[in-house]
Amino acid sequence: MNANWIRPPSALILIGLLVSPSGLAGTTLDLCQQLITPPESNSVIQQQRYLAQLVQLTDQLRAAPSRAQELAQCHHLASKALATLDHQASQPVTQLTAEAAYLNLTTASKRQLRLDRVDCQLDEATDPQPALLPLRRQDVGRYLYQSPGERCSQYVWLGWENRGGNDTRLLLDRILQAASDHAKSQGYSDSVEHALAGNYLDSPQKVSRWLQSLPVSQAELPWQPHAVPRYRNLNPAQLSQAALQALTATLGLTLAKLDNGSWQVWDQRRYLGVVTLTPGKRTELRVIQRHIVGHHFGVAEVVYRSKTKWRFSHVEQLLARQSQALYALAGQPLATHQGQRWEADLQGLTAALGEALAHSASFSAPLGPLPPATPQGFQASELFDAEMALVVWRQDNLDEAGLMQAQSRLFQHYFHHPAPSHWRWWNSRPQLIRQGPLLYRKQLSRQLAAQLISRWQQGQLSGSQLWRQLYVDTNHQPMTSTLDALGVGLHQRQ
Repeated sequence: MNANWIRPPSALILIGLLVSPSGLAGTTLDLCQQLITPPESNSVIQQQRYLAQLVQLTDQLRAAPSRAQELAQCHHLASKALATLDHQASQPVTQLTAEAAYLNLTTASKRQLRLDRVDCQLDEATDPQPALLPLRRQDVGRYLYQSPGERCSQYVWLGWENRGGNDTRLLLDRILQAASDHAKSQGYSDSVEHALAGNYLDSPQKVSRWLQSLPVSQAELPWQPHAVPRYRNLNPAQLSQAALQALTATLGLTLAKLDNGSWQVWDQRRYLGVVTLTPGKRTELRVIQRHIVGHHFGVAEVVYRSKTKWRFSHVEQLLARQSQALYALAGQPLATHQGQRWEADLQGLTAALGEALAHSASFSAPLGPLPPATPQGFQASELFDAEMALVVWRQDNLDEAGLMQAQSRLFQHYFHHPAPSHWRWWNSRPQLIRQGPLLYRKQLSRQLAAQLISRWQQGQLSGSQLWRQLYVDTNHQPMTSTLDALGVGLHQRQ
């Protein structure tokens, strides 16, 4: 299909902010203030247009790859204005400040581990500074693959896990207290009950029961190196385009090419927006603006890994981000920004559907030769993490003795091995802060997506049904009823 007159906006709302003369931050913020100032008229049409403009502006500012200070300030002001209309109680400032400090300590650690004290240095030919190991993810991961033995592996892994020190414990105590007080002010018994309210799995008992029912496919101890991934050389640009074409064709959508990297997306005669594919360091999604029905169409950029050496997880990531891009283009009503909330633990379902399609032979055949597929299943480490998150967030303040008991019990359950005695799982866990008690939602989405793809492969669901009910309808209504209608679910919800 050839693209017609509808073309992507060349600069969107953001152009007015970006073209401000260099150094004139006041000019940029003045224009930003004009954009976020409510209209004088209280008419429904004017208020709806204002809300749509705020949504569009915050989307574009969030997607900007690098933001100057004045653009970051504008994003804060626009988000604050949007939250006022959203009728949602904001998190306490104390909690937000402590969370930011915790994340900074755990993601930008400058600490180093002495290896010579325990005779765990690597060969000097492999490492120019064998006595010191920076506590960075890449360096620790490389060491674990080359480790001289399990004793050294556990020593390094513990150093990495405990890199936050006492500072993060104090911060976590402050976070838990603030979250608990906030939850109780909203009428909930604790922060977990608050976070799970209205979710697909709406109580910690249901989540725990479901997690413990999942089969464990990999139970390697966390400090043991995993199997070396198998790679394949391929053309990333060709694969990215073939994946997008296969995904849209499966869902019954039509692409109309704009240029070498951009396509219009059509749902029969309904225009959804534009998807752009661009090379980059790693695969990621930038939703420049969501499709808000009746106001503006969607614009999404999928950045794909430009290196030619891919493993199967890279293919899964690509399809997950493309699937999420289509969900952003499916069309949301403004009501979703006026206090209506769907299940937070199902927000990753369309991404998981893309990952599951990568394992379907009938879907992946047109993509050409791919890296060897990794077995589908659940790792003991991810299930353990999900359960520990629930335990931590149920506390009103940090009770390390109670957490140590839970850690020992759950580690033995999932790994059939005693937990290391000096380990504190909560000490340096960024995802504990970023996802809160919902650390289980990736596994939940993965299981439900596998059921959906199984029904699709058996001919019980069509691709058009998946698009209409899973992508379009769930932008307008809760996902639970949609999943029930599609014939998938969990008995642990009962």
